[in-house]
Amino acid sequence: MRNIWKIYFVLLFIVVSTSSCSNDDKVEPIFENAVDERVQKRLSNYKKILVAPEFGWKIAYQPTGEFGVFNIYIKFNEDGTTIISSDSKKGVNDLPSKYRISISQFPELVLENYTVFHELFEVNNFGLGAEFEFLFEDVQPDRVLLKSKTDAQEKSEIILEKASANDKINIENLRGLDDRISNGFGTDLFFRSIKINSPNGQELASGSFSYNFEARTATIQYLGSQGDIVTEVIPIILTQEGFDFVEPVSIGGQTIKNFIYDELSNTFVSNVGGILSTVLYSNEPGLLFFPESNTFGTRAGFEFYIYFDSSSSNFLRQTSQNFLNLGLASGFSRLDLRFNDVRFGGISYFEFEMNNGDTIFAIFEKQVTENEKITFNFSGIATDPQDADFSGLTDMFNLLFDPNGWYVERTNESRFSSNPSFLLTNTANPEFRFSVYGI
Repeated sequence: MRNIWKIYFVLLFIVVSTSSCSNDDKVEPIFENAVDERVQKRLSNYKKILVAPEFGWKIAYQPTGEFGVFNIYIKFNEDGTTIISSDSKKGVNDLPSKYRISISQFPELVLENYTVFHELFEVNNFGLGAEFEFLFEDVQPDRVLLKSKTDAQEKSEIILEKASANDKINIENLRGLDDRISNGFGTDLFFRSIKINSPNGQELASGSFSYNFEARTATIQYLGSQGDIVTEVIPIILTQEGFDFVEPVSIGGQTIKNFIYDELSNTFVSNVGGILSTVLYSNEPGLLFFPESNTFGTRAGFEFYIYFDSSSSNFLRQTSQNFLNLGLASGFSRLDLRFNDVRFGGISYFEFEMNNGDTIFAIFEKQVTENEKITFNFSGIATDPQDADFSGLTDMFNLLFDPNGWYVERTNESRFSSNPSFLLTNTANPEFRFSVYGI
C-alpha cells in the first residue's frame, strides 16, 4: 500500500510540473508581445509628434561649442520622407531624404539619404562633431531633444523647435550670406583686420581677423595686456544683417557680439554705445605675427614642399590668381621647394619642372625674421640639361627672391593629414600668394 501511495505522489508531481511548464510557455509570448506593443506605440507616438507641425521644425545646429551654428529647417512627412532647407553652402546638400524611426538599444531617428547633416558630419575629417543618426532624449509636441548616436564620450545634442510659417523662407534667405564674411569677398585686398575705436576715433584695440567657412568660426589675434599674442577662435551664427558671435567676446576691454554688414564699405560694424568695432580689409596684416615662418624649412617643420598648378587635382585653392597666372606664363606646372638637401651638400633651392621637360634649380639662402617672415636670398642657377633656357622664369625669380620676403601660415586646405598645407604671401605684393604641401 505504501508503495502505491509513493507511485501516486510521483505521478501527481510529474503532472503538476508538466502543467506548470506548459503554462510558462503560454505566458512568455504574451509578455513579449506586450513589450513589443509598448515599443511600437512609443515609436508611433514619436513619429506622430514629428509629423504633426504644419510648418515643420527649425534647428540652430551647433554640433559642439567649438564650432558655429548652422540654421536648418526640416519637415517630416507621413510617408517617411523629409523636406530640408539650410544656410550651409547655399543649400547644395539640402536633398530629400527618407527617415527611419526604429529601435536598436534605444529609440532612434536616422536620416537614410545624403543631406546637409551628412555634409556636416564629413567636415574636417569628421571633426565637426555633427551627426545624422540620433537618439530620442526628450519628445514634446513643440520641442524635441535628440542626442548623437555615435559619439563615444559626451554626446552632442540637437534641438528641434516647432517652426512658424516664415522660418523656412527665413533660413533659405540666409543662403550665401556667409560669402560676405569669407576671406577676400568683394576685394583684391587679402588681409583682414578688426579695429575698435572710441566715439572720438581713438583706437582702443586692433588685431587680425579671418573666417573658417566650413567650421563657421572667426579667428581673431591681438596683443594682450602683457604684450602676449592672444588668439580667439569664436563660433558665429549668420543673420540677415551680418553675423553674431554665439557668445559675447571681450577684446581690449570691449565686449562685442553683433555685427552689421555695410555693403558700401564692405565692412562689418558693431556699435555699442558709440564704440565701433569694424572688420575691414587692408594691404597689411592686422597683426604682424606669423610664427610658422620660424619653422618653415626646418626639421621642426618640413624641409620639402610642393606646389601644383590648377592642372593638377592637388592644386591648393588659396593660391591667388595672380600667382597662378604668372606660373602658367612662366612655363612650369610644378614647383618643389627644398631646404638643406643633403644630396647636394645641404643647399636650399626651388626646383621648376618645366612643361618642355627641362628642370631649373634656383638656389637660395634662407633668412628668417622671427615670428614675421621668411626671405629667399638668391645665390645661383643650375639647369638640366645644362643649356636649358630659363629666361621665361625671370618675372617669377624677381617675385620669389623679393627682398621684402614672405609671410608663412598654415592652412586647412590639404586633405592629407600627414601632408599639411602652407600659404606663402608676398609682404610687398600680397596679391601674390601660393600654397604648398609639406612633404
